Amino acid sequence: YETIDLSLDDEENYYKLISGIYGVFEEDTAQLMGTILKEIEKNNICGDYLELGTMLGKSSCFIGFYAKKFNRKLYTIDDWRFEALYPSFILNRNMRGLEEVVEPIKGDTIDIYHRWGTHHSKFSFLFIDAGHEFGEVLKDYSFWKSKLSKGGCVFFHDYDKNSDPGVVKCIDEVVKKDPQFEEVAASSRAIVFRRNV
Repeated sequence: YETIDLSLDDEENYYKLISGIYGVFEEDTAQLMGTILKEIEKNNICGDYLELGTMLGKSSCFIGFYAKKFNRKLYTIDDWRFEALYPSFILNRNMRGLEEVVEPIKGDTIDIYHRWGTHHSKFSFLFIDAGHEFGEVLKDYSFWKSKLSKGGCVFFHDYDKNSDPGVVKCIDEVVKKDPQFEEVAASSRAIVFRRNV
């Protein structure tokens, strides 16, 4: 494979550089995510990034560009239950020169949480895009939010009642009522909360 030439100073090209990767990751969602990641950096929020749900790595590579630019690391967790997807993810990551900053972890998000222990300090950014049923989103949020630094952000994808009612139900009934978090921004299919406690 041939590595894609990447200038980390040209953020406007980040979305173009992932356009060849199959997956649903809207341009306005990417723009919002970039804004949030820059805000985290500007405010010196401690911690690397964590993504739950990877598939072929479209969002992973996008987040990875910022991780590389800001000298952070992205841990991305997926069960890759369809084994053929994992080599494609690795190829997509490596073609973009992100093998040093994007670390895949194979397994169930909650099993990994229990194995994680004190292995890592807090995260500054948590992207939840794994299971989309109410119970799956609730578990991912309920467990992993404890690993988010004060001032860090949790970013939910697929906040759309027509296609993903389980995601919407969890956010509306649980996350929006969590006194530790405040809603800070939204795009067409994503919503972001900041941890204040």
